Amino acid sequence: MADVSVARSKSGLAVVVITDVQPAEVPAVRNIYGIDKKGNTWFAPGFLPFAQWVTDDIDSLKTVCKFNKDAKYQALCTQIANDIDAMSNEDLAGFVPPIKPYDHQVLSLSMAIHMPRLGLFLDPGLGKTKIGCDLIQHTYNQDPSRLWLVVALRVNQFTWSKEMQFHSQDTHKLIPITATGKAREKKIEEALQDPSCRGLVVTYDTCRVAKDILLEKVPYTDVILDESHSLRSPKSGKTKAVLELLTAKPVARRVLLSGTPSLGSPMHLWAQLKSLGDFVVPNSWQFINTYAVRAPYNKHIITGYKRLDELNDLVTSVSLRKTAEECLDMPDRVIQIVEVPASSKTRKLYNETVRAKPIEVGGIKFPEPPNPLTVMTRLAQISMGFVYKSRKDPTICDGCTLLNRCVENSIQPYTRACAVNQTDPGRDIASVGSTEVIDSAVELVDSHLQAGKKVVLWAKHQWVINTLQERVSKLDVPVFRYDSTTKSHSEVEDQFNASSTGVIIAQISMGIGVTFKASVMVYAELSWALDHWLQSLDRNYGIRAKGLGKLLVQAVVLQDSISHSSMKLLQSKIDVSSLMSKSVECVGCEKVLECLNKGIEPFEPGCIVTARAGKTTLSISQI
Repeated sequence: MADVSVARSKSGLAVVVITDVQPAEVPAVRNIYGIDKKGNTWFAPGFLPFAQWVTDDIDSLKTVCKFNKDAKYQALCTQIANDIDAMSNEDLAGFVPPIKPYDHQVLSLSMAIHMPRLGLFLDPGLGKTKIGCDLIQHTYNQDPSRLWLVVALRVNQFTWSKEMQFHSQDTHKLIPITATGKAREKKIEEALQDPSCRGLVVTYDTCRVAKDILLEKVPYTDVILDESHSLRSPKSGKTKAVLELLTAKPVARRVLLSGTPSLGSPMHLWAQLKSLGDFVVPNSWQFINTYAVRAPYNKHIITGYKRLDELNDLVTSVSLRKTAEECLDMPDRVIQIVEVPASSKTRKLYNETVRAKPIEVGGIKFPEPPNPLTVMTRLAQISMGFVYKSRKDPTICDGCTLLNRCVENSIQPYTRACAVNQTDPGRDIASVGSTEVIDSAVELVDSHLQAGKKVVLWAKHQWVINTLQERVSKLDVPVFRYDSTTKSHSEVEDQFNASSTGVIIAQISMGIGVTFKASVMVYAELSWALDHWLQSLDRNYGIRAKGLGKLLVQAVVLQDSISHSSMKLLQSKIDVSSLMSKSVECVGCEKVLECLNKGIEPFEPGCIVTARAGKTTLSISQI
């Protein structure tokens, strides 16, 4: 008769222990969820939600295996039932947050308290950072020796610091580690000596470049992965580093925070699920084989997905998903597409590029685009009034003896891993001489300012941001800049929010985890990445929108251009960057949404693009 008991792991979590399993019982025991064998002893997770699956599996084997369930195991079963009941009643285990939470935050915090491994997938604007701060305070009350490692985006590091200061009423601290090299180690040592420090806030890149220092110097016991969707590719250095930080030492609580955990691809979920526990999903290759359909002629190309109902059930069981509309009485928000006609100068360059012809802009010659993706990129830039030309040598890899190795390991030229040239030579910028989209965006901003509104002005490229700053600075209002050149993002955020008027020009890729108190947002330029659109769109929405009244979002696009098509796709929650990589011909097509809904692939029956028309054409070319 096998014995079933409970032990504690090094991290303090419960572990179901099964011993004296008879040979005939082994095949059945192997089916218990999360089971792992070490020597002659079997181990399974004893904490929610996995413990419930483990105990259910053990009960289902009573006709096959005889188990001697000791008092510790019986106590665990009772505790599981009590925790499930506590979550259903949104019980906080005696913890009273110093700052009163919203109802959805109470539910989230209750689940995080009773489920030490959990994904909180709440829409941007629903206050995920507060939930994390409250959980950290709760664990400190339970055990003052706990130390959290919060992994976040660089722009959010000081947000965590400010939120903890506010939500703990200056009792606890989360200290951002922004230094590099030896200064980083000194900063870590100083932070850990602060008696009010409850955790360190580091970036995903810090995990990648300073993993060994974090393992050696930081005695973290629990981890929060903020904007956990940053862990997408199993091959990326930051994904590998974060997973090692979670497994190289005992980490009890692991919490994922994201408003956009997946952008249409199940593959975005592997690393996040893996971070909750090594037993949750198999290795990335097996995961892809389970849920993806590979092309018969190339195993690296994914043509579709399968068994998504199983994956959805798994994600639902280990996470909480809430939308802003479910949680809050949201203010009215109007999203408008403002179409701007092309000037004759822009039209000429645009249409020549549509036909894949070489062009000349500002004395700089741009050769014939080598592929459709280059065409699309050039079209998007021309729409804004400029063109970039990289100084990189496109033939640098030709004849290189290391080419096969680089392809296998995804090594790009002009990066540190390249053996030929590690330095990016930069690029030349040519001005089209016509900036009708920027001109219209500035006019809109001016009209909103005249009406007494504050404005968030979004853009993507540095050239556009610089041009906008130059134009908007002439409107005689405070102008703030929030991009990669900003030294203190939290300081700029505070200054803009405290100002009674003004414009903040923000880089769309950095619109994550920040609050902009303004009722109007104008997009002068769009990003093709769906997460950039969704995250930036909610910077003044949700809890942030309290007191702002009706909200207006305006996207300024060149009429019938690639930006116009992209905006329509983004509004339908289609990741344009992903679509570009798979079906670049579809992005500017008038039937793209219909085909996506029906599963029609390029050049298949039903596709209006023939095999002979292998380049993208846009209606602007007909002007």
